[in-house]
Amino acid sequence: VFDAGCAFKAIPDYAFAYSDALTSVRLSEKIEKVGKYAFAYDGKLETVILPDCVETIATYAFRESALANFVLPSSVTTIETYAFTETNITEIDLSNVTVLGNSVFANCELLEKVVLNGTLESIPTGLFFSCNALKDMNLPATVTSIGSDSFVGTAFESFTIPASVSTLGINVFSGMNKLKSFTVEAGND
Repeated sequence: VFDAGCAFKAIPDYAFAYSDALTSVRLSEKIEKVGKYAFAYDGKLETVILPDCVETIATYAFRESALANFVLPSSVTTIETYAFTETNITEIDLSNVTVLGNSVFANCELLEKVVLNGTLESIPTGLFFSCNALKDMNLPATVTSIGSDSFVGTAFESFTIPASVSTLGINVFSGMNKLKSFTVEAGND
């Protein structure tokens, strides 16, 4: 257990990467950023409590950790590339996140539900690649582009492309083996 009840403003890059013993983390009210690879490859890290002042979760911050018990604070606005790749989270609320990097949740095989920011304009490349349990999410009507490989292998039974979408990457919907209904809203060219 790590309890950062001190004056840290950021968890440094690689601070706890490759830990074999760390199981839970509670960060102080002064932390604004979780650094690159900060908790990456922590095979026993299941619980992280972030304060409602963290604004950025950096590249690979929790990659391949055992993270399962996690609530994203409403203060987080930026999640960088691969930050949660191959974790055990089952749902996440991204209502306040305005910047998402590529493949943030790639290979999160237990992720079932996602709430996206209602003003989000772009779904980055590989955002939910191989999230085999993901079946509950609505694309905001503000999305104009969907990057390549974004929904490969997800579990949606129905999927709707908003009329606002003008750009689709390649291989976006490949391997959606449970898909029964696919709709492109009227007004979409």
